[in-house]
Amino acid sequence: MSHPDFKHIGSPAVRLIEECGELIKAICKAERFGYDGFHPDAWLCRSKPKNKWCDRNGPGGFMGHTCGKPKTNLLDILDEIEDVTNAMGEFKFKWRRGRGK
Repeated sequence: MSHPDFKHIGSPAVRLIEECGELIKAICKAERFGYDGFHPDAWLCRSKPKNKWCDRNGPGGFMGHTCGKPKTNLLDILDEIEDVTNAMGEFKFKWRRGRGK
């Protein structure tokens, strides 16, 4: 997922390529370690909107969050599919606009 501060850096094509790469990486990880596998430091954070994932050791630290469920590799893939879908929409919009449609 793109960091909000860098969401519009680079062309829509480059952002789409990057998101596709992240999806490929997530699928490979699930194939290697199992779809129900998870990284021990990735947890579902109930304090963030839409049950987004957080890193216990990331900004804000563990104490600022009420983390509960582990982030499985399958859920990571589903998050990446959403990111690819959004990037595809941006790419198509820019492409159609550039062609005068």
